[in-house]
Amino acid sequence: MAEWIKRNRSFLSACLITALGFSIAYNLVDYTNIIVEFSTLGFFTAFLIVSAYLRYDFRAAVLTAIVLLIAAAGFLAAGSSIAADKEAVIAYYFLVVGVLGLFIDYIRDRKLSD
Repeated sequence: MAEWIKRNRSFLSACLITALGFSIAYNLVDYTNIIVEFSTLGFFTAFLIVSAYLRYDFRAAVLTAIVLLIAAAGFLAAGSSIAADKEAVIAYYFLVVGVLGLFIDYIRDRKLSD
């Protein structure tokens, strides 16, 4: 695990910094606004495309989602259900990016092995 973190430190850092940025931004605006939702969707779509093109390891995005879900559980335990909901939404986006990225890697590796 430690070796994987060293190899993927830059992408993992980018995922965690992005998660922190969205956590702050979601607390500043009403994240249920349709414009915010579309801009978030656009950002994560671009994030997926660029990350797939650069062949990053998408397990970092899944790990980021897990960290955010743990943070959401902490917020919920502290009695802040609104903050927990916002963290869970961000975690969902990271999980979707991670799963789609792993699927892209699977298809890419499958074509190379044929």
